[in-house]
Amino acid sequence: MKSSSIKFIITLILISASTENGAHANNTEQQPWTILIHEYMNRVNIISWKLKNQAAGLCTRTSTDIGISTDNREAYQSKLWKQLYATVHMGEMPQVVSVAPDSPAARAGIQIGDNIAAIDGVPIAKIKANTPDPALLSDALLDQFSKVPEGHTISISVIRGTGTRDLKVTAQRVCAGKAIVETTGGLDLQSDARNVAIGTDTIAGMHNDDELALLLGHEYGHVIDHHRDLHNVTAIRQQEEQADLLGMALAKCAGYDVGRGLQFWVRFRERPFGWIFSDPTHGSVKDRIARMRAALPAVQCPLSRYADGTLPAAQIGYSRPTDE
Repeated sequence: MKSSSIKFIITLILISASTENGAHANNTEQQPWTILIHEYMNRVNIISWKLKNQAAGLCTRTSTDIGISTDNREAYQSKLWKQLYATVHMGEMPQVVSVAPDSPAARAGIQIGDNIAAIDGVPIAKIKANTPDPALLSDALLDQFSKVPEGHTISISVIRGTGTRDLKVTAQRVCAGKAIVETTGGLDLQSDARNVAIGTDTIAGMHNDDELALLLGHEYGHVIDHHRDLHNVTAIRQQEEQADLLGMALAKCAGYDVGRGLQFWVRFRERPFGWIFSDPTHGSVKDRIARMRAALPAVQCPLSRYADGTLPAAQIGYSRPTDE
């Protein structure tokens, strides 16, 4: 579900990022783009892992996961491969760019920078050859991990330094839905019925992980509650309000500071003429902030569906929309 109002919000915030968040801007400018992208992927993977674990009791569609994010050079133009190797040492094998704390991968000893050589004895070159689009090799690996039976142990061979290690990883069931970092340069945050996607410029506009968790939680809210494209403005608005509340609950239960995360919205609301970009399908920013703040004390962790299948967000003020 694409959120055009989110794009407007982020655009406004980033226009003056250099004056409002100078330290952040300077730090990102000093980093090679290759390192920066991997840092963004690491942040998103860790946050999404925490959110998906909190959402496991809410999702009707679950999958197994091991808690890593990988990158591969085929996802970039070949003229950039030398730079990728020079800065992040990424060569022919997919590289681990994130290991979520307390995930199966972390417990197995997988580390950032490991190069994946084989999975269950199958060389990565063969897996790559069987992947229709090599640029999507990292996505194919995530899909492969998602099909591992819960509790089943897989062997992942990694090259670390000059040695090879065979690590045993036991898959864990979480809420299904990948968090994809897009490097197209656009300002974007969206979800469909299955996954969440976020642009690197969007991540750059977040002052901290609490803000990022609140926005990612909103998009996972759409996935969890099976939100769909509607034509009735009122129904669309209800869906956005639901996603706000679910995202807020997920972020809180995942250990993030919702009050601090809401500062993203506060910055937007205080923008000169920010009201011009209000979207009738999302409601006013002021009302969204107030609604989440009011609902926050009622959130009880861990989150789970009630016996009748309703979501816990029903206790904090929403009902399922209808497209009339």
